[in-house]
Amino acid sequence: MNLLVNGCSFTAGSTMQGNVSWLWPNMAEDNFSQVQNIAKAGGSNDRILRTTLQYCNNNNMDDTLVIIQWTSFFRHEYYSSRHGWMNITCNVTEDNFSQLSNQTDKTKNYVSIEDENGNNIENKHIQDALNNEMLYLNSINDYNIRYLKNVLTLQYYLNKNNIKYMFTSMNENEHINLGLDAVYTKKNSVTPLEAQLKMSVDQTKWSKQSLQTYMEENYISQNDRHPNEIGNKLIAQALFGELMEKHG
Repeated sequence: MNLLVNGCSFTAGSTMQGNVSWLWPNMAEDNFSQVQNIAKAGGSNDRILRTTLQYCNNNNMDDTLVIIQWTSFFRHEYYSSRHGWMNITCNVTEDNFSQLSNQTDKTKNYVSIEDENGNNIENKHIQDALNNEMLYLNSINDYNIRYLKNVLTLQYYLNKNNIKYMFTSMNENEHINLGLDAVYTKKNSVTPLEAQLKMSVDQTKWSKQSLQTYMEENYISQNDRHPNEIGNKLIAQALFGELMEKHG
């Protein structure tokens, strides 16, 4: 049996940690014939969906289990004829998280852009356009709807092709089993479309908790907020235990 994993830096490894051998996908190598990790630090859910579909379409998946680690929905991917696939990492501070509006302090937020080869794109016009989109043209509901559509698209594809899988997430904000309501305040109610999309998500295919929950607060790197070696071991134990419960 083979294993395919995809996600962001919580699966690919933090760029601040460098190349390490103790990532949680690597801890499964003794239990699988092959472990293929196509995650990328800073990667968006758009990228996770695109590259997973691409990998599955180009490889024999008859004997492969899949673990997908969804990430922050403030990340996007766009295709440019000049740059190819551009990964957009947006940061919204805690002060601005509950309500994106014209009163949002734009100086506290940033947008990072890189092409598919990992090269940073320094273009003020692109950055301004994306910053305006992030802060003024989209609400949290819009980001949530885009995320749910990504989840449902991959759910449908994997089910249709009889590929065994389990979904998990970087933190509680994206975790389906926790209701996806952590990001909402009194100013942000769930729209009817979001409610309908959420009802279509198969919660039985999700891990019980997010990766941040499994790694626990004390097991993080001293350099950043990513799991250290012990944290990765806790994540691996939890995820692989649940994967075996679901698929044997």
